[in-house]
Amino acid sequence: MQTSDEEGLQDLPLPALFERGRSAHAKAETLSPAEPDTQQLLQNAVAALRRCDVLVDSLGVFSSNEEVEDISTQDLKYLLVAAFLGDLLAQSNVRDPEQRREALLQAVQSYARFLQRCEQYSLVSEEAKTNLNADGSMTQQDPTTKRLQKIARFKREKALQEQLQEVQMQRMRQRRMAELDEEEDGGAQSGGASSLDEDFERQTWLMQVELAALKATEQIQMLQQEVEMLKHAASIPEDERNRPRPGPPPELMEQLMAAARGLEGPSREQRRQEVFRPSHNLPTVSLAQHAQLEMQAAKAAEDKQRMAQAAAHEVDSDSDEAVFKQRAMDDWKDEHPTGWGNSKLRPTA
Repeated sequence: MQTSDEEGLQDLPLPALFERGRSAHAKAETLSPAEPDTQQLLQNAVAALRRCDVLVDSLGVFSSNEEVEDISTQDLKYLLVAAFLGDLLAQSNVRDPEQRREALLQAVQSYARFLQRCEQYSLVSEEAKTNLNADGSMTQQDPTTKRLQKIARFKREKALQEQLQEVQMQRMRQRRMAELDEEEDGGAQSGGASSLDEDFERQTWLMQVELAALKATEQIQMLQQEVEMLKHAASIPEDERNRPRPGPPPELMEQLMAAARGLEGPSREQRRQEVFRPSHNLPTVSLAQHAQLEMQAAKAAEDKQRMAQAAAHEVDSDSDEAVFKQRAMDDWKDEHPTGWGNSKLRPTA
């Protein structure tokens, strides 16, 4: 049975349906899914986008035997219908694990249809290409490959956002220049301005489609993990899920309480004994003991100084002896020149 809102959607044309779903999608991204108003907004947006998706198929907006150049600029935005629908279904706030799992599976299927259509028109970059199975799931990959692909998608998304911002700035500048030209021409609108607007609009939609493809690739991977967890949760009986969890064993609680009491600080008896304690720190040695320690330290310093002086004197004695020995050798060399004792080297008389 259709509600009054769904019956009202039957009479809306395709552009109005898309605009309603797109505006609700943009608004839902800024709201918390836990709010009741957000859930009502999501339901209305999902209904509008599903009706829009049906009209896109029934009107034959896209064909399997055409290329992206064959799609008119005003129809490019309808490629995003399945992506928007996947985003909204993924935000559904349902407590029941089975219902939440069903909503996520529908979101994965919407993302998969969107990516397959983008690949059909070669609108998916290398960073967003995925190995989709028939059910919309992705093939398993090793962690290193997944990490590298995630980094590549992040870099591509950042570059696309910068390009999209630059295109929007160029469009604003061109419109301003066109308005000035119209004022100079007396209000006559030139055909070049409208053609330029169409080029900017086409670039904008194509970049938004690629951004949505990058997001859909990331979302499918995360939703698949949540689906597996919900599948396990749904296999647990409801009475067991609602059963309160048992507390920790008494032995463990007693150990924790004993440890907590040890961290509380001094006991009451210790505080009572410290009532008449002096405010200053009491000495740990007597005066006689302190004097003995001082005498031992002075004697040790004196012995150390005496040993250092003896070592220095010994070094000085060794130095003087070496000097005298060197001087005696120099005197001997002066008295006995080199070769003096060799008779064969003496000149003949």
